[in-house]
Amino acid sequence: MNCTDFRELLDSYLSDELLTETNHDILRHIGECADCRAEIEGRRAVRARLRSAVRTAPEFEMPREFDQEVRNHLRSRRSKSAELSNGLFGFRFGWVAAAACLLIAAVFGSMYLLRSGASTELAGSSSVLRTRSLPPNHIVNIAVTDHDNCAVKHLAEEPKTTLAQVSAEYRDLARVVSSELKDSLKDCDLISSHSCSFNNVKFSHVVMKAGGRMVSVLVTRDHPDAEKAVGKALNFASDDYTVSRIDVEDRAVFVVSQLGTEENAKAAESLAAPLRLHYRKPEAADPVQTAILFAR
Repeated sequence: MNCTDFRELLDSYLSDELLTETNHDILRHIGECADCRAEIEGRRAVRARLRSAVRTAPEFEMPREFDQEVRNHLRSRRSKSAELSNGLFGFRFGWVAAAACLLIAAVFGSMYLLRSGASTELAGSSSVLRTRSLPPNHIVNIAVTDHDNCAVKHLAEEPKTTLAQVSAEYRDLARVVSSELKDSLKDCDLISSHSCSFNNVKFSHVVMKAGGRMVSVLVTRDHPDAEKAVGKALNFASDDYTVSRIDVEDRAVFVVSQLGTEENAKAAESLAAPLRLHYRKPEAADPVQTAILFAR
């Protein structure tokens, strides 16, 4: 594939409209051509900004009067309940009014969650952050995109491999990750272990499949963001994946999947101790410093 062919197919590639073979041709080309690699990264950034602009448009935001309206309504109902609470009838009616208030609150809350795009699970967890609230070039968003492009779109149909088939450079990492995940996830098989990059961030990428879902572990030192997660995972959620981060030595570990938040975080945290031992070995000279686990 040459640069002209690449530019003609670029929009179709970004829209996931091409055959798997053509996608692999494009991946090989951008791996060799810096100009086309810059072109696709720029096009992805523009698309990400457009999506962000649409999602944060005022017409999709919850009205500012919403909170005050609910508070005033509940306050009014509570006042009426107090006035009617004298006597048996009033006592019973007060409970009915209170139940009505709870129902109203639940309805308004459900409307808010549906409009904001949040799931019930995420609503119950104050520690889960939306990736859409992060800049497009944030390491979490870069990791999600790399997983989606590399594992989900291009490796989903690859046959499973064995450690003997993994290159020596990534064999130890693949051994650590696959051993740990096979204990914590059901029907977990190794698919690939390699190096890849997106938006100038390099990853060591271990891809597995658990219960029919793609599972990727990537390791990189390119994480200029300030937040750290030592011992306890930081949790995020994109429109398609759950993301968990755990830091190991000078490496950050991210888990992105379609698992539930709790299961996803436990999978990431289970990798902390074995990866710490792995990267403390004197012979470990892998230039990549962040580990990211994706399960789909």
